Formats: sequence, structure tokens, C-alpha cells
Amino acid sequence: RFTYCNDFVLKLLNKRIEDVLGKTDFALYASAPELAEKYHRDDEKVLSTGQVLNDVEPHRDAEGNTFYVHVMKQPLRDAFGQITGLQCTFFRVPPQAFRKLHEAEKMAEIGSWEWDLYSEKLTASDQLLRLFEVSPGSFRSVEEAILSRVHPDDKERVSAQLDWMRIEPKPFDLVFRIFRKNSEQRILKAQAKVHLDHDGLPDRVYGTFQDITEARLREASAIQIARFETTSKMAAQVAHNTLTHFDTIKDALEILGSRTSDPDLKQVAADGLSYYATAYATFRELSEAGTESDKKPEQVNINDVLKEAIILSDPLLRKNQVTIELDLADHLPLVTVNTRKIKQVLRNVLLNAQEAMPSGGPLVITSREDSNLLISADQPSPTDPLKGLSTTVVVEIKDRGH
Repeated sequence: RFTYCNDFVLKLLNKRIEDVLGKTDFALYASAPELAEKYHRDDEKVLSTGQVLNDVEPHRDAEGNTFYVHVMKQPLRDAFGQITGLQCTFFRVPPQAFRKLHEAEKMAEIGSWEWDLYSEKLTASDQLLRLFEVSPGSFRSVEEAILSRVHPDDKERVSAQLDWMRIEPKPFDLVFRIFRKNSEQRILKAQAKVHLDHDGLPDRVYGTFQDITEARLREASAIQIARFETTSKMAAQVAHNTLTHFDTIKDALEILGSRTSDPDLKQVAADGLSYYATAYATFRELSEAGTESDKKPEQVNINDVLKEAIILSDPLLRKNQVTIELDLADHLPLVTVNTRKIKQVLRNVLLNAQEAMPSGGPLVITSREDSNLLISADQPSPTDPLKGLSTTVVVEIKDRGH
């Protein structure tokens, strides 16, 4: 029962001193029984254990507005050391502190919560309500607020964890999936601790939910990249070993074509050499893909890269009756490029071009040096505007098909 309170408390309660003295929490907070129950349990714990309570908790004024206070409850003792009562002091937590907390929660996609195991009341932060797409007061229980959104395959595991907290008051760390209203699936990480009453029994749980979907996607992507790099290196090794036998095949086909007088065999040799060129270029591409050197820019003649791209694309071009007409300039300046990447770009352009030619036809590829296009990676010099500038190599791919 209250034996004293100052003017600040009287103002919050909107009561006179004579209306407060001798009253219990339940009498003073009749309109908020869940708060009265919490305050009573906290008082009982301090009186029975002699431990000081230092906490931040919700409070409600006479108009029903909820705000937070930093509260400290400590036991009062007589001359013999016996506990005879308790003293409570508290001060209001500035609203801006919670605004900053809410902003931080939103940025980190973390929602905080507190679950009163006696009243089953769930107090959730704004960010938690956003995560689960529920509005304040729209749910009557934890099951309705949380479990209704949990993925069916995870629901039993999450429900069991919530039930187990009532029996075994240990912190838990749980990852599970939820569905949003638009059927979007998100991955949440829940962490919580259990608070014990003066009898050592769980009375409330508090913790956080964090949306870790993007983090898990980045993790999965990193794993995929690592697997791809490992596979690429294995394929590169196989391709490298295979390339050592390609010269034997080439020599055999050339000998066959030069020594036979049979026109059919000559055609077989010519076709074989054509397929050899495509296979050789493909295996060399695989061999280079697993090395670090292919990631570094190098100086090359763009005509050579063009020819390799054409060889790699030749089977599909021929299948679609697309022929190549080359008009490549001689003595082009070398260009600094990532050979594999520019080769892939050229292949993509060639394949896109043949898709635009369903009836086949000629595809004209030209290369030239254009001195009217000047580029530079350096800062221009105020004394020599042309310093560091170089001409541009231009590649044009045009179709004259149908």
C-alpha cells in the first residue's frame, strides 16, 4: 500500500494525496489491470528477495496515455535489517530517446517485444508491427500476432519454443520464415530472454525479431559464387588436359585432307577441321575461365577476339543459315580489355543478331580505327589538351538478312 508520493506522482495519477495513501496498485490502476499486476509482482519480488529492481517499463497517465519510465525499487529495512517496505523512484524517459530507438530499429529491421506470461499481453514496438504487418490492438494473443504469419513448415517448431519458455526459462535463438500479406516470404531471427518472478518462475519474455532475409540471400549468393569458382577451376583443369590432345586430332584431319583424292573424304576432313576450331576455342575458353589471368585487362588486337567469338558462335549461326562477311581493318591499334568479357559481349551481339534473322542471310562485321573519337583515362592537361588521348577502335555488326 502507498504511504507516500510526491506531487509528480499525484499529477500523473490526477489524484489528491488523501486519495492515494493506503491504496494498492490495483485500486490506483483499476483502468489498467495489466500494469497493476506487473507493478504488484515487481513489488513482491523486491520485498521477498531484497534485490533492487532497475528497469525501464511502461506507465499510463490519468488520460490513458502510455509512456515509458526508468524505475528503481529498493527495499527499506528497520534497525534489525528486516524488510519493512520499499521505496520507488522513477523518471520519465524522454520521447526523443524512443524516437531514436524506433529509427534505429527501422534501419536495422529489428523489432522489439515483451510478452507478459500471466496476462498473455504482448507489447510490440512499431517496427515489429511492421514486420508482421499487424496494427496495435488487432491481436488478442501471441499466437494470433506471430504464429498466424509463420511458415507452415516452421510453425510447430516456433510454437514449441514459445511453450517451452514457460517451463525452461533459458534464452533462445531461433530462425524461421514468415509470409507477408502479399505472399512474400521473409526470414526472421528471434532472440529472447526470460524474466523470473520472486518464486523463480517465468513471468515475462522480452527480445527482438530481426529481418535477415537479405543477409541470408547474400550468404547463399556467396556460397553459390564459391561453388561456381570451384566448378570453373575443375572444368578449366579438364579443358587444359583435353587441349593437349587437340593437336593430334588437327594433324590427323590435315593429313587426311591433303593425302586423299576422294572428294567425300576431303569434305569430311574440312568439316572436321571446322568443328575442331569450334571445339578448340570452346575448351580454351573453359581453360582460361578458371585462371586469375582472365580477370586482368590485357592488350589485344580486337580482330583476333572477333574471330574467336565467331568460331564459338559458328555452329548456331550455320544452323540458322547465317553467313559471316568480314571487313576487318589491318594494323589496328591494340586495345586494353578483359578478353573473356569482351569476347562474351561479342558472342551475345552475334547471337542476338541471328535471332533477328529468322530466315538467315549475311551478317556483316567491320572493324576500323576512328581518329575523330578520342578517349582518355587521364585528366586533361591545361598545356596540352591532346596529351594522353588515343583514337578509338570501332566494331560494327550489321545484318542484311531477312
